Amino acid sequence: MIGRDFVLPKTMKLTGLLPEQMIIDPSVWADLVRPLGYDPGIRGLDRLITGMCRKAATQIILGQATVVKITNENVKQFLPEW
Repeated sequence: MIGRDFVLPKTMKLTGLLPEQMIIDPSVWADLVRPLGYDPGIRGLDRLITGMCRKAATQIILGQATVVKITNENVKQFLPEW
């Protein structure tokens, strides 16, 4: 809930995204918060969401999309490579 309700809106505002420009499917949050049972903490979650917002903003600026919807099918392209 912290990531969805506090970190995401703050990061979207800092990145210049409007709330309707990036949508994260509710089913994705469980994988973001605890990937493979590892809890990255709030700072790690903040870095993860910041990276996702930057990639979404880049797609919008380049004209590849007007609205970015992150789902279970495309979430890997928005995550950093581990």
